[in-house]
Amino acid sequence: MHKLLILETLKPFIEEEGSLLSRKNIKVLTASSGEEILKVHGAEHVNLIITELKMPDMYGDKLCSIVRNDEDMQKVSFIIIYDKSDIERCEASGVNAFMIKPVNTEELFRNIRKFLFVLERKDLRAFYHDDVKCRSGDNIFFANIYNISSSGMLIHTDQVLERGDEISCSFHIEGEPVTVIGKVVRMEKKPTGTYLYGVQFVKISIFTQ
Repeated sequence: MHKLLILETLKPFIEEEGSLLSRKNIKVLTASSGEEILKVHGAEHVNLIITELKMPDMYGDKLCSIVRNDEDMQKVSFIIIYDKSDIERCEASGVNAFMIKPVNTEELFRNIRKFLFVLERKDLRAFYHDDVKCRSGDNIFFANIYNISSSGMLIHTDQVLERGDEISCSFHIEGEPVTVIGKVVRMEKKPTGTYLYGVQFVKISIFTQ
């Protein structure tokens, strides 16, 4: 089951499509503040958090920073709702998507679908992408993605990496531009001198059109 955590003030925007969420096996949780979001996410390990930039007790970008820096909580997508005057703060926040007020419910549900389901489809486990551009620190290299799931991917490259190295890769899935950031958790050197790396995702960004 997918878990969606939404700020209480935003819940009315998804209630009119509640039956759709039920059909798609989504558990909807609510919280009234940033601290409560942290508490609920820490207990439930939700897949998607939808909140406002300005909450009663903290800003959404601070909330995102706290979550991204916590190994137990960082594997989650963020959508932040903001006022037009706060665009620069949102762009620097590290969230997966940000939406301007007033909320467009059609766009909101499109984003929910993307972040909860695009990387869950079974056929992506046989997914293959050739010559994907990746980055590790200041090094840019190319890799082949052999398979991918919502939690990680297997890549093949001649680039030398170490366990714990952080990498980012950008590619498309069904026309959707995707950027993933992950950590190398296993490696295997092939007889050809190339490497297979298992990468665990830290962040997934599926950019809206």
